[in-house]
Amino acid sequence: MNNIPVTSPIKRITIGQKEIILIGTAHVSAQSAKDVDSLIRAENPSCVAIELCAGRLDAISNPEVWKNTDIFSVIKQGKTLVLLTQLTLSAYQKRIADKLGIEPGAEMKVALKTAKELNIPISVIDRDIKITLRRTWSNLSFWAFAKILFSSIFSYKSAEELSESEIERLKEQDELTAAVEEFAKELPQIKESLIDERDYYMAAKLLEMKDGKIIAVLGAGHLEGMFKYLEAGSPLAYDHLNIIPPPSKLSKILTYALPVSIVAFFIYGFVFIDPEEAMKLLGTWAIATGIGASLGALCALAHPLSIISAGLAAPIAAIHPGIATGWVSGLVEAWVRSPKVSDFENISSDLQSISGFWKNRVMRILLVGCFSNIGCLVGMTFGSLTLIKMLN
Repeated sequence: MNNIPVTSPIKRITIGQKEIILIGTAHVSAQSAKDVDSLIRAENPSCVAIELCAGRLDAISNPEVWKNTDIFSVIKQGKTLVLLTQLTLSAYQKRIADKLGIEPGAEMKVALKTAKELNIPISVIDRDIKITLRRTWSNLSFWAFAKILFSSIFSYKSAEELSESEIERLKEQDELTAAVEEFAKELPQIKESLIDERDYYMAAKLLEMKDGKIIAVLGAGHLEGMFKYLEAGSPLAYDHLNIIPPPSKLSKILTYALPVSIVAFFIYGFVFIDPEEAMKLLGTWAIATGIGASLGALCALAHPLSIISAGLAAPIAAIHPGIATGWVSGLVEAWVRSPKVSDFENISSDLQSISGFWKNRVMRILLVGCFSNIGCLVGMTFGSLTLIKMLN
């Protein structure tokens, strides 16, 4: 059918006995939701594939899933930055959606509802969001992460100024290509895992599906990339894209080399110079590291006990590869200010304001963990430079 009243970009391809129809949407577009419904009803496909993983499908189907989040496990497993990144990136999208009066991901919910109504099977084709974020994080420098975090937190003005017509225009091929190219230019480290790898992954999932007519509902930014892989027509291996890269050799070396160097320095001072002087140097370094971590926790408006725990843990965590200052301060914060059910329920709304990042107990725990680690690193660096000056 070629006269379907759909304005969203569509690409069709036939591979053997399989017809694949890609529809590119904007996740905060009311028109996209209407187009998805119209296309499914008009084409009556044998399957509807959606740009979701099983976890995100569960989150859409069960909005109460946040209530079951174990914040202690998140901290212990060192996933505070991953979760903070995920929540921060979704905040900007929701601000736009609220302004336009549409629910984020409405087109996916419409696809699920329409398919269920017509008894059409649903297939999720996206990679697990946790794997995507972990692979992205492995390629992300600290400064790139800071750029994403703070640009999202302080982008309220731009979200308010973005109109529905501008969002619809972004779905057009020329506008979309320019937007993707600009994204690649600004953050080339993460385009590969967030866009390119998922284009390949989702195309591979479509190619391995049974013959028949398949409608794939996906973000317009994936349309061109996926179509390129589908044109090859042959099966694509994708298991390697589910592997989380191990830390680089350099990061492994730095993880152990710095603590070993600090310990070796103080041992040398005790044995070959002056034990009393070495103790003074050790005290100076520990105080600088502890103060840095405490100030980091303070910036996150942590509880006094969390601030104290950050300061006490920092000198030990700085020389112990198996301990992170943020784990300690984050766990203490979660203990003394345990998140309430309402905190999980209100994450989306609280993230609509800068103060909400600190008001919501879940977000504040994540900030305490992240800022404590950053403060520890700054304090340790300052303390080490102070030692060098004192030796000279």
